[in-house]
Amino acid sequence: MSDLPQPVNLPSRNSFSAPEYAHYEGAKHFTDDTSVQATKMEHQGWSTSEREAFLQQPKAFSIERRTLWILLGIVILLIAAGVGGGVGGSMAVQNSKCKSINATNSAQPSPTPTSSATNNTILLSDPREIELVSGCPDSNIASTYDEKNYFSCRTRTGSDGNDVMAVIAFSVEGCLEACMSYNTWKQTDKECVRAVYARDLKKAFEKNFANCWLKGENNGQIIAERENVILLDKCSTYEECSKRTSKA
Repeated sequence: MSDLPQPVNLPSRNSFSAPEYAHYEGAKHFTDDTSVQATKMEHQGWSTSEREAFLQQPKAFSIERRTLWILLGIVILLIAAGVGGGVGGSMAVQNSKCKSINATNSAQPSPTPTSSATNNTILLSDPREIELVSGCPDSNIASTYDEKNYFSCRTRTGSDGNDVMAVIAFSVEGCLEACMSYNTWKQTDKECVRAVYARDLKKAFEKNFANCWLKGENNGQIIAERENVILLDKCSTYEECSKRTSKA
């Protein structure tokens, strides 16, 4: 009997104070379910008073899984509601701006079409409904808009033959611009040196679909006493036009 190992006297569980329970081997296995934890402690030999004392201690991270999932779901719902509200508010502001723009556009009065024409009016009407008022200036010297090209201007005078192109022009200056534009883009040897401008646009348009005839030569037959017709001859300089008009 003396050869048998002697029992080792272990300290009683009562010798541990409550704060030391967490260091005891049987208290290392924490769970989030109190009943399961109490059952494990009972199997490990804990008395009822020991279990109650230990379980009543505050434990870090002791939230139950169900409570944690509920809190997490609430946080997700709050985030989703915030994002949805922001998107919805942005769309509402955008729709409000579009409605405001449409209301402003619909409130603006539509432009009233006009059939009368002046030198500073952009004309989009039927040419047959336009009454032209442009004519020769007092000096009888007409020029392009940039005043770099000059033409002698004679009223009630026309010229036949040598036509290179016919266009619609709403003023004497517009007819001269057409003449110079032809010289810039021409694909023939002939240049526009003369133009005949008809002020009766309705009559000229119905008969010829044009009221400005560009001439490649200035030696065509001159026809006087042509009602509402203006003859324009190109000059090399302003002084040359001045001499022409003074002789006429």
